[in-house]
Amino acid sequence: MELLNGTLSWYRARQSDGSGCTGSSEPTHGARLPRRPTESGRGAEGDWINGPLMPPLWSRCEQLKVPMTLLEPATRLPDITCLIDRYPDLTVVIDHMADTPLDQPQQLQSLLQLARYPNVYVKISHLWSLSKQAYPYADSFSMLKMIYDAFGARRLIWGTDHPVCLPHVSYGLAVALYRDYLDFMPAADRKEIWHGTVQRIWPFGIWTAIRPVLRL
Repeated sequence: MELLNGTLSWYRARQSDGSGCTGSSEPTHGARLPRRPTESGRGAEGDWINGPLMPPLWSRCEQLKVPMTLLEPATRLPDITCLIDRYPDLTVVIDHMADTPLDQPQQLQSLLQLARYPNVYVKISHLWSLSKQAYPYADSFSMLKMIYDAFGARRLIWGTDHPVCLPHVSYGLAVALYRDYLDFMPAADRKEIWHGTVQRIWPFGIWTAIRPVLRL
């Protein structure tokens, strides 16, 4: 973890002075981690996704076998493709389905195109945020099925968005959404999404903890 912490400190401490998947210099220890960048990938320090600091960060995560989890909108997915190409042994997790709007098929295609990379996974969550309908957010099921068909159960991860979801949906209903409503997924695939995929990516033994909640 010392190497990773040094990478993160160096990554945020330097200024972005380039674009694209460039940069080859290695990080050093000692710099302090500044404020968190925006989820769009653009902040006061510039476009950090296309800056020169990403390749060394991805390289170090690949070396340490630390999964790269990306919380960014679907409009930025094309910008990370060259990084995925460059680091094929790094596991990449796209958080919240990249918050892909239900009425933007072109943005959805940017997400679906990542299915060609066997090291890319998707967390299927945030349905309450994307949907324009009440629970169980049935207008999102079509997009969710397309993602399921493209990636398969073994590359999808369940998520409740707890505690951010609580003003909109209880934890119990968030669990029930994936357990009871997604009939286009066989029960075995839903179990894989609940606990199988995540344990392969982060082998922390969480199945023992969540099994009573899921009543399986």
